[in-house]
Amino acid sequence: DLPRPRGETSHRQAQHGRRFRKEHLGELKRGTFRPEHLALHAGQHARDGEPLTAKQVLDQAAARVQDSFADDPATDAQVLKALGELHFYLGDYSAAEPLLRHWLAFDAAIADPVAGADVRFTLAETVHRMGNPDEARALLEQAQAFWNTDPERHADVLLTSRALQARLQ
Repeated sequence: DLPRPRGETSHRQAQHGRRFRKEHLGELKRGTFRPEHLALHAGQHARDGEPLTAKQVLDQAAARVQDSFADDPATDAQVLKALGELHFYLGDYSAAEPLLRHWLAFDAAIADPVAGADVRFTLAETVHRMGNPDEARALLEQAQAFWNTDPERHADVLLTSRALQARLQ
């Protein structure tokens, strides 16, 4: 392979970024976004031909999302929230934490209090597992305060959150 002229590479990257953004923005608006779709855009193999780990795919996807949605911080935050949750479920708390905090930085612009409580709860679990019970307690209290505004609607998550509350006492 011959190296591409710099302008061609930049143009191709820009086209790919626009296509990527259009596709995933539509998924977000329809409520059909699935973070694993990002793996298709992250590449299937590392440079040496070895399969990528889940963490590598998620890290590449997060970088691509930040590039593709740089001018739309609310959408950027929504996608990074999903990636942060995936890191959390994989037990990679140090990778989950900044992605979840990124969402909270745009909490007012996103204006979704249900999602905000969910992010606070996931971040509370994350920082608790990282050894910061005081911050976990504060985040959990914020999430529970929202859920307690309509306890019947949020009964399941309130019950789930009590396990963390008990571990923090």
